[in-house]
Amino acid sequence: MTPAEKKQAIGDALDYWYLLDFLSQGDQPEEKKDPPRPRKGMLDDCFVPKGRDGQDFQSPFEEARERADSVTNGENWPISTIYCHLGSVPREAVMTYLAEKPGNEIEKEDECMTVALLGVSPDGQFVSFELSSLFWWLKRNVGNSLNAIGSFDKEQNDICKKLNQELVGTKLTYGVIRGIVNRCVQPMIEGIAGCLPDGGGAERISEWCSRLLVEYRAMKPTDNGDDACPTFDQSLCHSFFAKDISRINEQYKSGSFGDLDKGPLPLVAAYLKGGLGEDPACEKIDLLGGEDDDDLTARANFFSEVLGAGTTPIGRWPSKYSLSLMQQVAVNLAVGRGSSTRKYPANDVMSVNGPPGTGKTTLLKDIVAANVVEKARLLCEYDKPDDASKRWN
Repeated sequence: MTPAEKKQAIGDALDYWYLLDFLSQGDQPEEKKDPPRPRKGMLDDCFVPKGRDGQDFQSPFEEARERADSVTNGENWPISTIYCHLGSVPREAVMTYLAEKPGNEIEKEDECMTVALLGVSPDGQFVSFELSSLFWWLKRNVGNSLNAIGSFDKEQNDICKKLNQELVGTKLTYGVIRGIVNRCVQPMIEGIAGCLPDGGGAERISEWCSRLLVEYRAMKPTDNGDDACPTFDQSLCHSFFAKDISRINEQYKSGSFGDLDKGPLPLVAAYLKGGLGEDPACEKIDLLGGEDDDDLTARANFFSEVLGAGTTPIGRWPSKYSLSLMQQVAVNLAVGRGSSTRKYPANDVMSVNGPPGTGKTTLLKDIVAANVVEKARLLCEYDKPDDASKRWN
């Protein structure tokens, strides 16, 4: 692979990583038909407003107050900022729209996604407004542009500024909130609703826009009389790295492939180049599929090399359970012994992916234990442990 081809491959990977992180969004919170019992002096509740006479003139805070009082013996617990989830679009509809393959290869999903999040103060005043980056991106069709975050932030800030000016001193009733939905939410989903295969775009838009979820937190007053509103911050965007990835991408694309190695981000460069080199240690190995002789041989050689007794760390985090096969592979690749002579040497940066509950933290604990034990082993080589710090200073 030529330097130009490597640069293109890394740029494509960064574009995809940036877009994936920028558009990350979780599901809507689960509706509670009745307010739950408080736990440890705290009540977290989420409800769909009741359809009642005069609802347009009622505020979400008033209904939240009723629900909180019903399970706290009317003790008037302070309530946090109230978040109204505006618009409710099935995740399956979004995936179908993205895949452009209606009815094909789309996993059935029951969860829904919020289009916008409206913050309301305990006295019914406007606090904040957040658009879903995913629905904004689908509406604006900006692709994987590095300027997407800046454009998104600007549009969202403009909407917040306008709403704040228009709603100052206004009680946010359900009627007022419906107007915000019509202006700011409906335009974001019209394209999706109109492109799904079974028609009914107008009905679908009405259905998606009509659903409202109200989420809040109430907290028992403290003994010292402090009745401050409890902290409760919500956000639609779950991105941790999008802005960092964007900065790296800008720096990378502004220079040559070799410049990144000598710049301020050599570890990032080493990580991004993984798998693109000619060294056998950079080759891809399919550990799950492939049943021909070459695949089986490559797989056997890999496990024999990485999981050998001589490469497994001496130290382990105390546990009655052993690591799983792939957990041990990851630990050995990260901190295994004899890394300088191994075909698959330890890397300064390594990624480990897995859903919640699959053992990532357990893996990290073993890496910490291995490092602690290795440090102790190295210190034992000195008559005076302080001499070790002199060597490395």
